[in-house]
Amino acid sequence: MLPVKKKVSFATIVQDMDVAPAWPKYASLNVDQELPTHHQDGIWALHQYHQDIKRFSMHSKILITFSAILLMFVMGLFLRALMTPAILSSPLDLVNNNRFYIRLISTSASNDEITSSYYLRVDDNKKLVADHSFSWWHGGLFQVYRNESLGQDSYIIKSMKMQSFLTISGNNLVVSDVNTLVEPTIVRMEEVLDSNIALKENEFIFKWNIANYNLNNILNTEQNYANEEDNIYVIMERVNYIKGINIGSWFIPESWLAPEVYAGLDEWESQVCGLVAQYGQEEAERRMLHHYETWITERDFDFFVENNINSVRVPIGYWNVVDDPYHMMAPATADKSLRYLDWLFEMTSKRGISVLVDFHGLVGSQNSWDHSGCGLLGINWRLPENRNLSLQVVDIVASRYLNYSNFLGIEIINEPAEVEELLHHKDLESYYHDAYHVVRAHSDTLLVIISDLWSDYFNTWNMFKEPNYYNFGMDWHLYDWDNEPNHDGHVQRTAVWKLWINQFITKYPIIIGEWSCSESMQENKGSQEFLSAQLSAWSNSMGNYYWNFRAPNNHRIWSMEAMIEDGYNFTS
Repeated sequence: MLPVKKKVSFATIVQDMDVAPAWPKYASLNVDQELPTHHQDGIWALHQYHQDIKRFSMHSKILITFSAILLMFVMGLFLRALMTPAILSSPLDLVNNNRFYIRLISTSASNDEITSSYYLRVDDNKKLVADHSFSWWHGGLFQVYRNESLGQDSYIIKSMKMQSFLTISGNNLVVSDVNTLVEPTIVRMEEVLDSNIALKENEFIFKWNIANYNLNNILNTEQNYANEEDNIYVIMERVNYIKGINIGSWFIPESWLAPEVYAGLDEWESQVCGLVAQYGQEEAERRMLHHYETWITERDFDFFVENNINSVRVPIGYWNVVDDPYHMMAPATADKSLRYLDWLFEMTSKRGISVLVDFHGLVGSQNSWDHSGCGLLGINWRLPENRNLSLQVVDIVASRYLNYSNFLGIEIINEPAEVEELLHHKDLESYYHDAYHVVRAHSDTLLVIISDLWSDYFNTWNMFKEPNYYNFGMDWHLYDWDNEPNHDGHVQRTAVWKLWINQFITKYPIIIGEWSCSESMQENKGSQEFLSAQLSAWSNSMGNYYWNFRAPNNHRIWSMEAMIEDGYNFTS
């Protein structure tokens, strides 16, 4: 038996939901902890049919019954998905809703006490495993598809990591090699409880019943998951696809996005340390705090909700979290920045928007670019004292916001220079390892994200694998910088990006942390076709963040706010 930290009576955590009188008894389930925001549309309901299980157990010595609920979004008619194999379609919006964690809960047959609670995952050997009480962002993510050839109640489950189908079958189908992933095998949804009544808006309930299989034989684990007499419940927790926006140029103003901050400075000086050097600490701090106060307001967060934005990526510099030991940045003390970051978490948590804190400016700069805060002094992040202070920043952020359920994770570096990838790859690897463990000292579920701007190096980060590194991912920034004169050429490039994502998603989770609708370095305004093609290309990633939420009028293509005003559709 796998250990559990706390024995809880199933009856004490199951509460009847307020549903239509014609429905059977349903229950709301919350085991041990509140789900973080990126699980937020999760289970929410479970059909309690413990008495049925007891009755069946009288006729069979070994009976393990799975029950589950699949909460499905519908928009009138089921969407057909152009997926392979061709027989598959889905009642879900494949981009926004079709991602699940699968949670197994066993309860004692004698007193209904919870004996174990674990998540399914797929390991690198294509084995199905249940060995952790918290979810894993890569191996633990699954997708559900209808199989039209077997009728409306027949579904298959696919691992996002392996892009293959689970070999767990329904009651009337043969189980093949249950410890591997093959394609295609069917999971049959037995007994659609009521397809005309939604428990909540756009959500449908199904009972998933897979009977007469010994769970301990199915799972690749040396330990028993549950006693033969235990009742087994299967819970599908929907995971939100990240539809995000960058709140860029706030804590680290960039001169092309916020030129007023650097009024009077030339292009080279227009960065945070240049502002301090030219105008002194007092004036620099006055400008920076005015910018912090006015760049984003509470109304902007309402705009995010109105446009279905469910996550924000927030670039910060080290001086926003710790006092700058070099006295070259503004504000001089971190408390003046942290109160705005605190406010951001308050605004987003009230609206169900998750937050990815992006460490954009490491101590000493990781790329010598202005958006690291100071590119005037070269690349010095590898100096021991700078590296250690950067790790301290990661530690403070992880600790300070840990209790916010909408805290998605930390991007521990942004866009390290290509020379760092080429000549100092081991130094980056060492920093990523140490920063990962700094975060894990606080949380198992916070995402730890690294950044790679250079496609030549996408394949060099395979050392960060599950199970040693979990809830770990890669941020790609995919901009169309080529001066391609033909509009169709830009649209066609998105097909290449999609191939890249499909190739690397089996190695590590991918988010597109920055992208835009700009065609070429000349900032040619791309078409809706180009925008939609990019959204399609990102669909197999974990999500995306448009750069940026706001920009001056002469850079409207970089502002989602302005793009929507101009009639662009970010939902297509």
